[in-house]
Amino acid sequence: MERSIWRGTFILAFAALIIKVLSAVYRLPYQNLAGDVGFYVYQQVYPFYALATTMAGFGFPIVLSKIIAEAQSRQDRQGVEVILATAIKVLSGLACFLFLVSFLGAPFISRLMEDTQLVRPLRILSFIFLWGPFIAILRGYFQGGRLNMKPTGVSQVAEQTLRVGLILGLSFWLFRQSAGPYVFGSAAAFGSMIAPLASTLILFWFALKEKEQLRFSVKRQWNGQVAMRLLSEGFAYTIASLALVTFQFVDTLSLVPFLHTHWHSAKTLKGVYDRSFPFIQMGMSTAVALATSSVPVFAKLKGMGSRGDYNDQLKQPMRLTIIFGAAAAFGLLFIIKETNLFLFEDHSGTWALAVMCINILSASIVIIGSTMLQGIRGVWEPIIYLIIMAAIKLGLNGLLVPPLGIFGAALATAISLGGLALIIMLRLKIYCQVRFFYAREYVILIYGLLSMFIVVFLWKFVLYLWGLPDGGRLGAGVTVVTSVGWGAVVFLLWVMRGGLLDEKDLQHFPGGKVLGRLFLKK
Repeated sequence: MERSIWRGTFILAFAALIIKVLSAVYRLPYQNLAGDVGFYVYQQVYPFYALATTMAGFGFPIVLSKIIAEAQSRQDRQGVEVILATAIKVLSGLACFLFLVSFLGAPFISRLMEDTQLVRPLRILSFIFLWGPFIAILRGYFQGGRLNMKPTGVSQVAEQTLRVGLILGLSFWLFRQSAGPYVFGSAAAFGSMIAPLASTLILFWFALKEKEQLRFSVKRQWNGQVAMRLLSEGFAYTIASLALVTFQFVDTLSLVPFLHTHWHSAKTLKGVYDRSFPFIQMGMSTAVALATSSVPVFAKLKGMGSRGDYNDQLKQPMRLTIIFGAAAAFGLLFIIKETNLFLFEDHSGTWALAVMCINILSASIVIIGSTMLQGIRGVWEPIIYLIIMAAIKLGLNGLLVPPLGIFGAALATAISLGGLALIIMLRLKIYCQVRFFYAREYVILIYGLLSMFIVVFLWKFVLYLWGLPDGGRLGAGVTVVTSVGWGAVVFLLWVMRGGLLDEKDLQHFPGGKVLGRLFLKK
């Protein structure tokens, strides 16, 4: 079962890496074509896209996979068929309800955002909810019934590829037509709404190959207990995994109104602030993959009463999340000025983006920690903490944004999201009685980050001495790419030689044996 976690984690992490690269690639030309206001328009409706795709791609599949895994641990084949039939009815009804609410409620939502021109992109995006039942049920079956993450990974990449292609194609065409920023935002919403078609087709193709195993009738008896559990836990996992988007949604509703009181060009500033979220999402890839692939395996272990194995399985995903989350957060922080110039052509908002980098680590801990806490204490405990910290975020926005602008919003996010991560870590330590790191290991991690900073700083100085063009996009791109390479090598060398990663950890990753021979002590 442990190998199932790591095999699934690698598949999903690799898919997530491709997806995040595609996301970064499309945002670069999209922001350049649509401008900061056009970027703002799409980011205002993005939380609704994130809600729909997370429900269909993570929240409900992860619960469905958990319920199916529990049934299979009891060798209950008929139970699996009832679960799938119930899921189709429940999720289809929910999808239609959410579509109607978001489509008809678009004018009200746009008034809350103080921008009535957002009605069209909101209504276009509302159709995305209708794809949800197909994606959620098929991914949930493969993840829980077969412990097979390949269909999920392949469908995610196909969906994102179509999304990026549509957004860029429409954006180039609109640029030639001299379209306005709200038209660009509507086009991006359309591309995002159509993209799940690719995911649905890929999943159906995998399902056809499983037709002997994947057999059930929609006419089977409704199971009310399964329906209630699917809805309650599905929303709980969705909300917990949307911790970052929850804070982003707080900014969506409050940041522009707070900026209007003391700052000019509030929409442009909001667009600059939103540059940070693609960075954070890319850095969270490992945590999302670990959470998705771990839950069905945890469910089977818990169903078999393996408490010792269950606690052991909790420790390693969190350790890896903290190690790689810290590397991603501080690594980006060290090159944020050059990254901002390379991707967005200027240095606007660099200090705010620097503060937002820290949220990569916090958000990663929240995602994997919430998944673990939900498995131990019930699905709603992390949600309570999230609601409290989101309210604190809103209060901090009101306190910090008027005097400090988007830098204040970044501080508010870092404080509230960091507080949420700390609470979840402390609760896990109490409930599981598991020590994720010893004091010596924290020291090794800190020295690894310091070593990465020193090497990156010296490398940037060497590039300056070599006459690399300073202040230009090309020079910034060279600095970013090469600094990432040097920083990653030094950090991995330090944590491997220091014992934070051992052969057992490395064997789960492609090329792990080679890395072990190169970096581990003999």
